Amino acid sequence: LSPQPTSSEVNELTRKAIVNIICYTESAGSLRPLTGSGIIIDEKGVILTNAHLAQYYLLKDYPIKNNVDCLIRMGSPATPVYRGELLFISPPWVESNKKNIVETNPIGTGENDFALILITSAVEKNNNLPSSFPAVSVNTEEMNEKEALSGSYVAVAYPAGFLGGLTVVQNLFISSTVTSVKQVFTFRQDTVDLLSLGGSILAQKGSSGGALVRISDKKLVGIVVTTTEETNTAERDLRAITTSSISSSLQASTNEGVTDFLSGNLFEKLNQFRQTRFPYLKSLLLEELTHQ
Repeated sequence: LSPQPTSSEVNELTRKAIVNIICYTESAGSLRPLTGSGIIIDEKGVILTNAHLAQYYLLKDYPIKNNVDCLIRMGSPATPVYRGELLFISPPWVESNKKNIVETNPIGTGENDFALILITSAVEKNNNLPSSFPAVSVNTEEMNEKEALSGSYVAVAYPAGFLGGLTVVQNLFISSTVTSVKQVFTFRQDTVDLLSLGGSILAQKGSSGGALVRISDKKLVGIVVTTTEETNTAERDLRAITTSSISSSLQASTNEGVTDFLSGNLFEKLNQFRQTRFPYLKSLLLEELTHQ
């Protein structure tokens, strides 16, 4: 029998695969600069993050060409390493939450709040992409309530809630914590779709898209979606959408769960998404932005 993974091993593995996504805008306007987290879930360079972050990839050319630039940063402090393209964003999330694009503090339940970004180039022009990226494998099996509540987890993200803009750019560090699940919620029927993690250092803006990894099998079981608004992080409730919920939602939209989706030709999928869903989802957001 192989020994049980330790929390420090899982922490180290996750910190290697965690990313910070930071989006800048060239012109002043209704889109504000944005920072959040994501986790590489496939060695081909696929990042799982929140739709509420990745929607900025739909707006690259709003209101002028190349207005929005999103960088993928790694390390501690976060340094720009890669650029990526939107491989998938949940259509039901965009349809239900399109009004949030103009809100300063949008509120959401976390349902369907996920997206996939494919790393496509290095920030430094002469750098090649690695042949494989550090990645955390995804749990797609439904968790039951008892299993969720009895597990021990490592949560890792780039929290930025108390930092000024310049600090976020120059001195943003990875934070991690060992945590447990306090409560479970469902979006559907009898499925564990949202995990309540209570208060922690990660219960702040910028942690969205951060990773929740189960220590017993080193598998990603959720990504951070929301936190409640109390003034200090200890009193807040950090919540994560489960990867089984994400996989079911992806299956409903594409007929493929996470495992099948990742095993296909990702550049074909990228092109297919750009030609089919991308223009429609972009138009939903543009409608909100132009009518505000």
